[in-house]
Amino acid sequence: MRRSAEICEALRQKGLEETIRAKTGLQVDPLFPSSKVQWLLENRPEVRKLAEAGDLCLGTVDAWLVWNLTGGKRFVTDYSNASRTQLFNLAKGAWDPELLTLFGVPASALPEVVASNEPLGDAALAAGKSIPICGILGDSHAALLGHGVLERGKVKATYGTGSSLMTLCDGPEGSEKGISSTIAWKFDRIQYAYEGNITVTGSGLSWALTLTGFKDLEPAVKLATEMEDNGNVYFVPALAGLGAPHWDEKARGAIVGLSFGSRKEHVVRAALEAIAFQVKDVFDAMQKAAAARLETLLTDGGASKNDWLMQFQADLLNRQVLRSQTAELSGLGAAFAAGLGCGFWPSTGEVAKVVAPHDAFHPVLEESERNRLVRRWHGAVASVKAYGLAQ
Repeated sequence: MRRSAEICEALRQKGLEETIRAKTGLQVDPLFPSSKVQWLLENRPEVRKLAEAGDLCLGTVDAWLVWNLTGGKRFVTDYSNASRTQLFNLAKGAWDPELLTLFGVPASALPEVVASNEPLGDAALAAGKSIPICGILGDSHAALLGHGVLERGKVKATYGTGSSLMTLCDGPEGSEKGISSTIAWKFDRIQYAYEGNITVTGSGLSWALTLTGFKDLEPAVKLATEMEDNGNVYFVPALAGLGAPHWDEKARGAIVGLSFGSRKEHVVRAALEAIAFQVKDVFDAMQKAAAARLETLLTDGGASKNDWLMQFQADLLNRQVLRSQTAELSGLGAAFAAGLGCGFWPSTGEVAKVVAPHDAFHPVLEESERNRLVRRWHGAVASVKAYGLAQ
């Protein structure tokens, strides 16, 4: 994932980072596709030859799926997915010619950008049957819609191998550099959002299990969360650098606070807590970008099933956490987009009435204890970033 790090560093050295962020809402980081595509074009002769011949198609997975489902009739993406490529101008709602030139991407290789609820033709199925394709949404964007978030003030967090937080905003401009701007979707108009992508959350817990020799996740987490406290052990899972809000690709992970009293359960506990600490860092940066209090965190994804983690998240944020009881929020959000596209729902207002049930977690932690935990976490993060600077 980090093989385009040198390309990103060269862009920073040329002073282009702010120009790119102003156009795309995205930080210069190997996480995003633009530098990956440039790397492929520069390092894979077969890819470059296809581009020169006009036979190359470059797109996110949705474009590949629609292409295949329609038998090659449509090569399209929607606004939410296009906005994550770092080649799309958020304010203009179009591919940006200057960025295409900068990254060496031919415009002919990119998909047509369509509304998130636009009918795209039929998917050819077995036995000569077909079904209409009526919507496209990016994964995190679909989860936001699946939660029924259609107004400002609520944040959704999807807990996976990494994690994504998203909240709606009025426009593409953002002064908080740790947070990305994106397009949530386009139905009747473009809806903008803030997003924070955390590189390692659930995958950091999996790594910690392997390190400590635990075979199974649930028993290990049970032992770790039954301990009285974290033993002052903190794990910063910068195993592939730090994403939002730090954006430090040189940072590397560290376990700090170890003593002779530390046990392997403390390391597992630290990896679990690190998920919530990182979500809080992004939530706080997002609130600063929004210049308004964000009242609620709506959660989904694998790790959100853990009651202890959700309670700890509520305690750290000092906010209500609502965990969706729907297993696949992204699938539900995509269904909402498709329902709007085929006329099943006449408007987003009708979609908002379809509220999936949630489990509620309310903060109970004393402010002094919350501040102590967060202060030590920030100390651990500072040590990791200092290590990255020393490289």
